Amino acid sequence: MAFSNNNMQKPLLRLNIIIHQDDNEWVAHCLEMDIVATNTTAKKAEDDIIDLIKTQVIYAVENNNFDNLFKSAPPEAWSQLRDAHRCESKIIKISPPKAKTTHRKPPFKEVELCFA
Repeated sequence: MAFSNNNMQKPLLRLNIIIHQDDNEWVAHCLEMDIVATNTTAKKAEDDIIDLIKTQVIYAVENNNFDNLFKSAPPEAWSQLRDAHRCESKIIKISPPKAKTTHRKPPFKEVELCFA
């Protein structure tokens, strides 16, 4: 059976994020990209890491630079994920800003984030 590009679903990307409190700030760490956001609350740190992920993906798409999109976090960060007692999933949409005129589209339109 043949599928046209219009009917095929783009694959879903899954990223793991550790959120924890470190002294007086909350830290959100995307393990597959090794990017970190900090803020005064867990929700603000979560919002910031989502914005950073979207920005990274859109930049990679617009500059055809997928080789530098992923950089694995250090092993101790992955240990935190392994030791986590929960993983809350959230789906986010990835799309370039409407004002940006680009013909490139991400190879995936949704990202599943697993917050631990």
